[in-house]
Amino acid sequence: MKSNTKTLISFITFIISLFTSYFLGEIFYNSIDGTDFYRYFRYIEYFNGTVETPSREQGLFYFWFISNFIEFSQNYYLPDKWEYVYSTAIQFGNFLLT
Repeated sequence: MKSNTKTLISFITFIISLFTSYFLGEIFYNSIDGTDFYRYFRYIEYFNGTVETPSREQGLFYFWFISNFIEFSQNYYLPDKWEYVYSTAIQFGNFLLT
C-alpha cells in the first residue's frame, strides 16, 4: 500500500512538473528567436509546399513532424501573429517528441 502511494505521488509530481515546464517554456521562450531558426526554416517551407527542395538533407522527419503542427495551426493563423503560431507549433511538437 505504501509503495502504491509513493508511486502515485511520484507520477502526479512528474505530470505536474512536465506540464509546468511546458507552459513556462511556452510563455517565456519564442522559438523564432532561436539562433538557427531561419537556417532551418527552409525545411518547414519545403513541407508546406512553398519551396521545391529543402537544399539540405538532415533531420527531415523532425521538420515534417513540426510542419504538420504548423499546418494544423493555420486554422488559427493571423498574418501579424505568424511568429506566435510557428513558435507554439514548434514547442508543442517538441513537447510530444520528448
